Amino acid sequence: MERVTARGLSSNDAVKTAKILNWVLQSSNWQDVLQALRSGTEVPAIHLKNGIRIFHSADDDIGYSFFEIFGLQPYTGSGFYQPRQADTVVDIGANIGVFALHLAGLAPGIEVHCFEPAARARGRLLRNLAENQLAGKIHVYPFGVWSAPGPQRLMNYGFTGHGSVFHRDKDARSSEAIECVDLNRVLELVPAARVDLLKIDAEGAEVEIVQGARPELWRRIERVALEYHEDIRPGCRMRLRHLLTAAGYEVNGAPGPGGDGPYGVLLAKRR
Repeated sequence: MERVTARGLSSNDAVKTAKILNWVLQSSNWQDVLQALRSGTEVPAIHLKNGIRIFHSADDDIGYSFFEIFGLQPYTGSGFYQPRQADTVVDIGANIGVFALHLAGLAPGIEVHCFEPAARARGRLLRNLAENQLAGKIHVYPFGVWSAPGPQRLMNYGFTGHGSVFHRDKDARSSEAIECVDLNRVLELVPAARVDLLKIDAEGAEVEIVQGARPELWRRIERVALEYHEDIRPGCRMRLRHLLTAAGYEVNGAPGPGGDGPYGVLLAKRR
């Protein structure tokens, strides 16, 4: 799986060109950003052309996150979901808020409910909301989501977006205690009668999240965009497809940024 980080751009010319073009199209300070990426120095806060600023740290892998959300658009592309001002979105695994900020730029006033258990990522998420004066519309909950409420241990594998309750194929650098809720509780915390998009990126916990939901809960959710992780949970793609189909959705799949590899996104719309 190919990633762009502050340590340097991809060596693949086609991918490299696409990623550079993404910075140029989306940010007003793209020259400073590209210079930092090329030189391996700290990447500055991203200044989007719509006025939104994205603050981050070296352990957030902003190059990859930015290209995924603004370039590939796995949750909002291909006509699957067009954000509107009156919509409500639930973002499970919100990290530092790149997707929430993307939504706010596309549809100012949209209501986003962000669930992020990791303290480092959540701190930068809160800063991004404060700096962009979005705290009134984008709400933050300090919880992980699991099959049932209770404590879990979140392991840190480097970048903040890689935190997982599962052991991966490398040693964790550290871990932290987190409190989890289930999807039933998530929907109790969200006051809207209808959720226009449920986005899940939980680094392997997606099976437990979906399995733990009461059947009637799905009637409130119009669309589900779910990142699956076969490298962490072999067989999870087919299991999740089956669960979502049984819950009343038409499910399509899309490969991840690295192609048809160990992870990708399932896109589900209510039938």
